[in-house]
Amino acid sequence: MGPRTVTAINAHFARGDENAPIITSVNTSVGNSNAVVSWSASEFAKGKVYYSTSPIRMSNLFDVTGVFSGEPIVSGTLAYFDGVARVNQSVSINNLMPNTDYYYQVVVLDASNNVSLTTPAMFRTN
Repeated sequence: MGPRTVTAINAHFARGDENAPIITSVNTSVGNSNAVVSWSASEFAKGKVYYSTSPIRMSNLFDVTGVFSGEPIVSGTLAYFDGVARVNQSVSINNLMPNTDYYYQVVVLDASNNVSLTTPAMFRTN
């Protein structure tokens, strides 16, 4: 999924005259068996990080009329999620295999359940 696709999806997920949160400053800090993914959002939002050793895939939840009906389904494992809305967030991913490629994607939801997501990315443990 490229940047234009992500922008189009994020625009589609915005409801009514409200905007989906904008995700910026995504960073990873990687160790032998752990990683920390951090980012900022343009408004208070609940953030989730999905990760996997296989490329991340996303599917949507649109009904037959094309109306968005919920949060996207993202493949991979959901890292710890505390459900607290923040502007600056970080998520620790533990118990990873050393010297291994991991794919990840950040998904954020604002109070109106407008959703934004990052382009899937990758990091390698040490």
